[in-house]
Amino acid sequence: MGEAFLPYLPNGTRDAWADGPLSPRSTDEQAAALLTAAGFTCVQTITRRLDTRFATVGLWEAFSWPTGQRAMWLAVSEADRPALRAEPYLLRPEIL
Repeated sequence: MGEAFLPYLPNGTRDAWADGPLSPRSTDEQAAALLTAAGFTCVQTITRRLDTRFATVGLWEAFSWPTGQRAMWLAVSEADRPALRAEPYLLRPEIL
């Protein structure tokens, strides 16, 4: 759902979750290597797809603030937040 933020972020703002070393595009092997390099032993990773749905945009917002998406919310100006909440991407039934 981070895609919804993109039009509202200041230029140069990166989504660390989408672009970082443990992004959704990371392989199990990359995740295991990162954790092993941090000192963890006996690392095992398993990929599972979780289809998450929210009944309303408000419930998604309430969920996203205390997670890693807080940084994204804080990067969006207060004036632009109503437009973000009305973003058509978020209103698609398959998203909510």
